[in-house]
Amino acid sequence: MSSALVVIIFSVIIIGIGFSITYVISRKTKGSEEAWVNGGRSLPLYVTIGTQFAAIMGGGFVVAHVGIGYTHGWSVLTYGIIMACIFFVLCFIADWLRKENFNTIPDVLEKLYGKNRGLALFSTIAAIIVPFGWLCTQLVAFSKLFSPIIGVDPKYMIVGFATLCLIFVLPAGLSSVAWTDFFFGCMMLIVTAVSLFFLINMNGSVGEMISRVPKDMTEFPKGMTLIGWGTILLWVTSVIPGGITNQMAIQRICAIKDAKSVKKSLIITGVVIIIVEIWSVVTGIGVRSLMPGMDGEMATGWLLAQFPKWFMGLFSGFLMVSILSTVNGSIQSVVVSVSEDFFKKVMPLNNFSNKLLITRIAAVVVTYLAAFLAILYPQALQWLILSYGLSAVVLLGPIYLGYILKKRMVLNYKGAILSMVTGICFTVYNLYTNSTIPFTIVGIGSSCIVLYLYHLVTAEKIIPETKIEIKGE
Repeated sequence: MSSALVVIIFSVIIIGIGFSITYVISRKTKGSEEAWVNGGRSLPLYVTIGTQFAAIMGGGFVVAHVGIGYTHGWSVLTYGIIMACIFFVLCFIADWLRKENFNTIPDVLEKLYGKNRGLALFSTIAAIIVPFGWLCTQLVAFSKLFSPIIGVDPKYMIVGFATLCLIFVLPAGLSSVAWTDFFFGCMMLIVTAVSLFFLINMNGSVGEMISRVPKDMTEFPKGMTLIGWGTILLWVTSVIPGGITNQMAIQRICAIKDAKSVKKSLIITGVVIIIVEIWSVVTGIGVRSLMPGMDGEMATGWLLAQFPKWFMGLFSGFLMVSILSTVNGSIQSVVVSVSEDFFKKVMPLNNFSNKLLITRIAAVVVTYLAAFLAILYPQALQWLILSYGLSAVVLLGPIYLGYILKKRMVLNYKGAILSMVTGICFTVYNLYTNSTIPFTIVGIGSSCIVLYLYHLVTAEKIIPETKIEIKGE
């Protein structure tokens, strides 16, 4: 039996399990718009952890992160720690986000600055950037992994996979996405752990594996900076700001059932990410010791072809649905922004009764647009870094600095819009001039400064209430 046929058989079986989960969830939610948008705010703690992990990491850690491990060893753990910091920073506003029951980022900004169509438009576009970038990233990752195994042209793989994802996400939105995230995430963690035994056995031993790669890749902790401080600075200034303004993460905070467990879910997710990145390091180094000189992002695809056929099929099937689940989450987040924000806040469709139909049409358009762009620009990690950075430039100041200032002064939408426009202008100038300073530092810094100065000059300060005690005679 050929490798391609084995992969197809296992994938069909595992995808069938996924369809079963989606069907059960869609029956329970009965086509509820609330379930599609925010999971009915009823996700258990363990499901929330699983879907938070998938929203930030997804199947990309098996491709892009193993690729970093292949080329720069322990540097990928540095990336993982930076990713984990996203969840630790989100703890700062997590209780407030869950208490207010937000659906999207424009909801957050409306609460801080008041209603305004211009602000809603800017924030909707910015909120879409990261999940849309994620969507493109996952489609690229899928094609790079499975095209060599199945023998199908990458562009056809991307279009076919995008179609499959739509079948999953259309019935129940975030509810089905979250539960499939959890189930397939757990299975994927088990399979990746087992894969290390095969990889080490192929190398002979850990010692032999280490001896065949450059020494600086395996030195710890020195190897954590092998990729260079410039790149690490870019990661810090784009991944963390982009992650903490990622609508997918905020949606999951607001969808958890027990509000008291929000911070616990975030901390546990961060720890899981760090553990998974250790797997990415070992896998990348192990593949390089066996097959040096290849493109790093092709390392996992090459490794899959070396496994026994039964395990290759099992690994491939769970990996496929893990990527699929993450793509579904990205589609859902983008589409919620279109339906909940653009068609309610920017261009309201007050006379259109079937809002869920608009949501599903938007899902189809968004998915195939992402597939088209993924075919044109098939670079997974570049999509991710760029989308994180651009989103952060627009949103970080208005959300986090606005959250701090809201306790001291009355904010208005003009300051928020001015802050966003300033951040974008400075970012464009920075990229145009090829400055050595990361564009995220310039963009976020200028945005925050303008936001603060505008409200310092124009905003009405909030005077704390004083209680006067009147004593009786």
